[in-house]
Amino acid sequence: MSVNPKICKLVRGVFTLNERVLLTGTWSHGFFSYTAVGATGVGSIKINFLKDKIKTNKGFLTFLKDTEIEVSPEVTLEKGGMLGGFNFGSTIVLMFEAPKDFQFNLEADQRIQMGDKLGSLDVEDST
Repeated sequence: MSVNPKICKLVRGVFTLNERVLLTGTWSHGFFSYTAVGATGVGSIKINFLKDKIKTNKGFLTFLKDTEIEVSPEVTLEKGGMLGGFNFGSTIVLMFEAPKDFQFNLEADQRIQMGDKLGSLDVEDST
């Protein structure tokens, strides 16, 4: 199903209907979650460090249960490094703990693209 903002407002739970890959971990300020959501049927999700361990786009609602892969040893990603990508139809959902001085640089319904700055921390606190 399309992840176009108009469709997302019309179809309740579109992010739970579409295929997704959830990565969780920590950063210097606590919990971090990155969820890649691909439009079912067209939105293949690729995570570089998982290579052939995951295959998305197997068909609409064909999964009987979630598949969980524990990455061992833990993977450390460099700031700004390439995590993966999509073939078509995609969005990213981020959830994370942040310090009190974190400031988002976004407005409601603002369109963002890869490389756009989402927010900022105090320079002294940017670890």
